[in-house]
Amino acid sequence: SIREIKYKLLAKGLKKDDIEDYIYENKDELENYEIKSAQNIIYKKATSLDENEIKQFLLKKGYKSENINKAFED
Repeated sequence: SIREIKYKLLAKGLKKDDIEDYIYENKDELENYEIKSAQNIIYKKATSLDENEIKQFLLKKGYKSENINKAFED
């Protein structure tokens, strides 16, 4: 998720302002990445979890609910 990436970069010592600027400038690309990533997780978890459990898992990981819903639609 975008939030997860942000925290990892902060942990590596990058400045918060630089990270937020990058996220703002590349929002569409990062949103698409998050949707594709969510789709991969949905595919992998579909055999062991139901839809609501997968959604809860993704929300806990920091995925945006709108991106989770888009991932389920595709």
